[in-house]
Amino acid sequence: MSDAPGDKWSHLVGKTIVSKDDVADKSDSQFYKEGLPQPNRVLTPTSICTRDLRPDRLNVNVDEKGVCQSVHFG
Repeated sequence: MSDAPGDKWSHLVGKTIVSKDDVADKSDSQFYKEGLPQPNRVLTPTSICTRDLRPDRLNVNVDEKGVCQSVHFG
């Protein structure tokens, strides 16, 4: 296993992002946006984002249904 910082968050891949305001009880196939480390950004296929490098920022790439496709820092 790699010691890359993003590996700690790789378990999110395949799970759906939800907000605590929208879901009272999350299932094992979901994760709370509020549980992500700061700073973070959630990127959808149509998201516009800056290209600045921030090594401490967790980027969560989700599909159009909110299912996490990948995570990485930068």
